[in-house]
Amino acid sequence: MKSFITPSRLLIFLFLTVIFVSALFPIDNPDTGFHLATGKYVAITHSVPLYDVFSYTGNGARLIDHYWLSDLIFYLFYVLAGYWGVIVIVAIMAAITYGVLIATARLHSKDLSLALLLTIIFAAFTTRVWPFWIARPQIFGYLMAALMIFVLEKWRLNGNRKLLWWLFPIFVIWANTHASVILGILIVMLYAGVYALKNILSLKNHIAEVSIMAASIFATLINPNGYKVLTYSFYIAQVVKQLGIFEWQSIIVYLFAIKATIELAFIIVAGGCVLAFLIFNILKKREAQWEWLALSSAAVILPLLSVRHTGFFPILIFPIFVAVSDKFLSAKGISFDSLKYKNILTAIFGFIFLAVYIFQVFPLEKINGNVLPVGAANFIRQEKVSGPIFNTLGDGGYLMWVLWPDYKVFFDGRSEVYIGTPANDYQTIMQVKNGWENLLDNKYKINVAILSSIVPAINGQPVRTDLILAQKLVSQHGFKLVYWDDASMVIVRDAPQNKEIIDKYGYKIIGPYNAPQYIPLKESKEAAAEIYRALETAPGSSVIARYAREFMATH
Repeated sequence: MKSFITPSRLLIFLFLTVIFVSALFPIDNPDTGFHLATGKYVAITHSVPLYDVFSYTGNGARLIDHYWLSDLIFYLFYVLAGYWGVIVIVAIMAAITYGVLIATARLHSKDLSLALLLTIIFAAFTTRVWPFWIARPQIFGYLMAALMIFVLEKWRLNGNRKLLWWLFPIFVIWANTHASVILGILIVMLYAGVYALKNILSLKNHIAEVSIMAASIFATLINPNGYKVLTYSFYIAQVVKQLGIFEWQSIIVYLFAIKATIELAFIIVAGGCVLAFLIFNILKKREAQWEWLALSSAAVILPLLSVRHTGFFPILIFPIFVAVSDKFLSAKGISFDSLKYKNILTAIFGFIFLAVYIFQVFPLEKINGNVLPVGAANFIRQEKVSGPIFNTLGDGGYLMWVLWPDYKVFFDGRSEVYIGTPANDYQTIMQVKNGWENLLDNKYKINVAILSSIVPAINGQPVRTDLILAQKLVSQHGFKLVYWDDASMVIVRDAPQNKEIIDKYGYKIIGPYNAPQYIPLKESKEAAAEIYRALETAPGSSVIARYAREFMATH
């Protein structure tokens, strides 16, 4: 009887286990919160929100909820196992997606060891260098793209027309999980176009295949937002540009960051090798793989258009990279598909699994309070601080998740909700432009501001927007700092409703906007008492600890 556990199956299992463990990350993305909040809304109301209900600045504005199904899945896993459930479903999606990529690569290469060896390089790119496997809906787009390419490649190789019917459910799921479904349309159009051109002289005998692919595209309209899912990127383009949202900018803009540099170098090397091989074959009048040439070109171009598209690079190019490598090595008489290499790779993947598990999973926190405003939100709830709240774009998603419906946010990552006046007002306040006080006091009657303690960088230069606004609020506009940690600060209006909170928690001297070396010596005693209280309030804060050390060194 043939054993179920073979060296090849064990190798694949170990590899996918490594992928799973490598994709376990604490929740620290600012948008995960609003996705969980949306999923909760869908689960409770049994309806998809088409208009905003989470903010007071964009309340009632049109919401293109192209991710409602992925949000619901995230929320259901949260209900099952809390934040660990959300972390695990992301890792499961990563393992499944790479399983599909391996299956696609195996259509063109029988050398399993080579496929897995190359996959680990791509996996390191997408899970370790710049993590793409986070609790956001685009991971469903990665899986759907991988499935679509697998179906189209298998059909292209064996000509089984029935395989094309799988495009319909893929499109329906994709259109309800992420707006990147537009990429799926382009992929299908590419395969249909190349197929039609190759069979132009006998197209009437192949009209069924082209018709199925063309008809499958209309399945994308089976979603609550209809065609708006397909035009989402164009709809939000103006406000995204206005706000300068980083993930919609070219990867070239971020070459000051080492991770972006490594990422772009990998794209250029891997993509360049594939394109060079394919073009060389065409010039030598060998087999012309026009589908592969187009997919590889798209994989390289997409990150140059927007860094958010970089996650699709390995999805589009990996199976092609394996096939090209296999052809090149086969021509040289080189093969890794032997028991010897399988045993070596099994040992390597086993070691990587143990190393990643020990160093990543054991110390893994469920949610990163050094990035997300976990402490600030807890403070707001505990002290029952009254609204309205002003918050930054990056904090809005998490605040929406933990504070709604008791509080509504000022701003968050759902760009389309804030087109026009809300976006203009947000920028006016954040940049302390002319009229910001009127917006704060009269139009929105802000009682509490939750601002970031983190100093971000653009083009390698620190941007102190939040700290400047905080300093203005405290020194010139009658607000008081009452909470502060590594991620955020809570600043309340000095008004009767906040007197008890200010008396108990208010800081008169210290703050992230007030450098310790500039605190007058005559205020040292009171400042030291405030620093001690800040350390008690946020005992794990490295920022406050550093502030304390600098204070001691200068006083």
